[in-house]
Amino acid sequence: MTTKAKEEVKSKSKTKVQDNLSLWNKVQTSKSETLKGVNLGRKFKSINAHSQVMAATEQFGPMGLGWGYEPTYEEIFGMLRCQLKMWAIIDGQRSEFYSEGGCAIEPVAGTDAKSIRRAAMANSDIFKKATTDALTKGLSVLGFNADVFLGLWDDNKYVKEQERQEQEERDAQLSNIPKREVAPVAPVVEVPVSTISEHEVQGIIKLAKQAGTPLERVMKFAKVEALADIEAPDLITINAKLNGVITKFKEQTNASAN
Repeated sequence: MTTKAKEEVKSKSKTKVQDNLSLWNKVQTSKSETLKGVNLGRKFKSINAHSQVMAATEQFGPMGLGWGYEPTYEEIFGMLRCQLKMWAIIDGQRSEFYSEGGCAIEPVAGTDAKSIRRAAMANSDIFKKATTDALTKGLSVLGFNADVFLGLWDDNKYVKEQERQEQEERDAQLSNIPKREVAPVAPVVEVPVSTISEHEVQGIIKLAKQAGTPLERVMKFAKVEALADIEAPDLITINAKLNGVITKFKEQTNASAN
């Protein structure tokens, strides 16, 4: 075989390996928020099962259309054993494989009602636990969360690098948020307040005389130095007050006459 032919075979082999690992490489990296530390005699990372379901749906499509599983259960040696017949549409072809998982069955400590109730409570979601265990293991053979099963999350350097990349992703997402456009604030335009006319000034003088109110008191009330400086909005108030005084004066005069 010539050197050129060897290089072609090597290149094709490398391409095939890359194709075989295409799905694995897409799903092997775990997000820190989907992992939880567990210490049951030994320390390990527990994977959020629903995050795996979401990741599988992202790759294959909705469950039942792009992927799925059929469970069977068996009780053996104090364990509930779950076997999943799993399938997924990968590159247009249906792939089928099996996975097993299990969960310990809580024994009944006695024949009294309290013991039976305690065991029933402990075993209430045992089928869910066994199915979740089998599902996690089944998806792992396709590469989902492979970094956990390969023990990479036990390496501090790997953990720090993942945290750095996740922070960069969050920063990038924040930077892509469009800035809110703030409408320019219109300048405040001071509207001049009109003052009263000469005719209205004479009206105030007439009312003040009838009410027996000094004009100085009227100007003090309006906070002006001249009647002509009284603003139009204040005119109504001043006239109302003066008319009130006049009316009251008339009522007192009529009462005295009677």
